[in-house]
Amino acid sequence: MLKWIQDNYKQQGIKSLAMSALGCGLGNLQWQDVGPLMCKFLKELDIQVCIYLPTDGKIADEFLTKEFLLSLK
Repeated sequence: MLKWIQDNYKQQGIKSLAMSALGCGLGNLQWQDVGPLMCKFLKELDIQVCIYLPTDGKIADEFLTKEFLLSLK
């Protein structure tokens, strides 16, 4: 899905994007695994992107830094 968004958002006329942290709710995935992957694809978009973090648990500050989230190549 993230690759599709990256490849098609302009063609589809998407001007901004808001989404949840994929799989971090009912999927029981951890933000420290999901966040960098989402940012890898979404950082290239030239539109505003908002990712809504899970509210059911505290995410350590170290997993919210730009350096951490952009660490995947």
